[in-house]
Amino acid sequence: MTLRKRIAALAACGLLAAGVTLAAGAGSASASAYTEMHSAVNFSYCVADPGGSLVNGTVIRVYPCNGSNISFFLTPYPYRGSLAGYYSLVFEDHGGTSAGYCIDDPAGLANHYVAVWTCNGGSNQAFRPIARSGGGTSWQEAANGDCINLYTGVPATGGPVYVWGSGCATSASTWFGPG
Repeated sequence: MTLRKRIAALAACGLLAAGVTLAAGAGSASASAYTEMHSAVNFSYCVADPGGSLVNGTVIRVYPCNGSNISFFLTPYPYRGSLAGYYSLVFEDHGGTSAGYCIDDPAGLANHYVAVWTCNGGSNQAFRPIARSGGGTSWQEAANGDCINLYTGVPATGGPVYVWGSGCATSASTWFGPG
């Protein structure tokens, strides 16, 4: 899919505000930046939609990364609201086509699972990347300041992914990709 078509698809989903562009470079999201989101605790585990169906409310879980349809790629796109430096983490298929679904904290609360949800521009779909000194990135939610985290701190097949109030500086809240 061309960059022009990808931008049009994102605009149709309401992810891009007027004047927002997707450009490669430091501090910006590239339209070709999609990748699996690997756990820093065990790089062989990725964020996944267990059914591979992208249905609103499906709890996001970790599974062994295998390139299948359950481990969709994610692309960070600039958040369309007024939160500078925040991104929506958008699910894409393996060809880089936006599926129109985002990582979402449906309750907007700390210590709550994250789910697949239609991208809607809510602050519970806005995440700020925090670079970790040992490598990787923590993704801090705008709605409550918590980070995307492994629920138990250890990746286990089918384990849920949460926004957790235990801080953003742990290996359980550090991810490699997207971005």
